[in-house]
Amino acid sequence: MKADGTLDTLNVAMEFYNPMTFALIEIYDGLNPEGGYYQDGYIGSIFGNYFNFNANARYNLAWDGSYADYTTDEVTEIPDGLYTVDITTIGTDGKTYKEDTSPFLVKKTAPAVTAPEALEFKEDESAVLNGSVEDLYFRVAPALASGWDITFDPAASLEATYVVKKRMDRFIKKESLKYKLMAASAFLWRGLKQASMLLTLQ
Repeated sequence: MKADGTLDTLNVAMEFYNPMTFALIEIYDGLNPEGGYYQDGYIGSIFGNYFNFNANARYNLAWDGSYADYTTDEVTEIPDGLYTVDITTIGTDGKTYKEDTSPFLVKKTAPAVTAPEALEFKEDESAVLNGSVEDLYFRVAPALASGWDITFDPAASLEATYVVKKRMDRFIKKESLKYKLMAASAFLWRGLKQASMLLTLQ
């Protein structure tokens, strides 16, 4: 994920200061630290093999987003969630080394927004719309804070537009809105005359 909250691509590579004879790259589930087959948060691996890995050499791994699941023993596509790519190696000195990486986000599902389809109000009365948003970002934010001391504001990455129309499809108002951190928002309109309105969130 980029600094502005938009999604980016992920490249996986290995580089060792010392020569290694074995490397295992695993996927850690940051949203379920006690999940996985071994109940340690690791849901599977994307690479594991014995090889003479040279020191100070970079090894790029062509990763397509799939992993070998420890529970099902099947290769499957990684689902939406918060993860780290962690590597365990064995050196030519016989010692075991382990390194954790920074977390990354997998997100392919759009936010689910719920709100009334119609607004009914009288003249000079404020119209308030109460809605809710279900999205992975709201689960990721507390996990990043507790697990990695990273501050992430979902409102900075989620936005939408509402369109208000009369029943005859006459355009009334269009405006951008930001989602609040608690995944529930109240949107206020003033100055609209008594009417029955249609609301569309985009």
